[in-house]
Amino acid sequence: NFKYREEVLDLSSRNLQLSSDNGDLSARLREQQESVQMLQKHLATVSKEQLEEGAAVQRLKEEKLQQQSVWLQQQEARLKEQQLLEKELISCKEKLSCQSQLEAELSSVMGKLLKVEEEKDLLQRDAKEQNHKVNSLQEEVERLRSELLVITQEKVSHAQEVLELHSKLSEAENQVVQLEANFQKLLKEEELHQELQETQEQASIT
Repeated sequence: NFKYREEVLDLSSRNLQLSSDNGDLSARLREQQESVQMLQKHLATVSKEQLEEGAAVQRLKEEKLQQQSVWLQQQEARLKEQQLLEKELISCKEKLSCQSQLEAELSSVMGKLLKVEEEKDLLQRDAKEQNHKVNSLQEEVERLRSELLVITQEKVSHAQEVLELHSKLSEAENQVVQLEANFQKLLKEEELHQELQETQEQASIT
């Protein structure tokens, strides 16, 4: 009887320990699940920001293409105008007999040429600024992509840890069930042993 009682007490102690371990694993599992949820929210936020940045980059690219098209059209028009002005300049140079008129026409042509050059420089500066904006946004997109990759890797790592905790929790629950079955079996064996002992004692008294 003493031996059976010791085994029962030992199984009860192990049952309590496994129940405690089961509670700890459940708490860790809840913490990991909360961490995964936070990472998922962060991932959704970063993904949304990345989409917005991508849309902004696309808009700037489209604006840049449109401005380049307008700039090319303006350049073509100014080139034609410049060619016409150069022809006028040649024509003016040929009018040596009218010096005063030639000087006035030359001044007008040079003013127009200078204005064309200034407008050309302004358009080139605008194009450079747009290129700089697009490059800055592309760098930001790359940074967000790197951050998204790190968060995705962390999410995968946490997911693997959650799976391991699930496995350990399932194993602990199976052990608890097995110990409870063994405990019930020992109780039945002790009852049978007690009944057999009582029967033997009654037989010896008789």
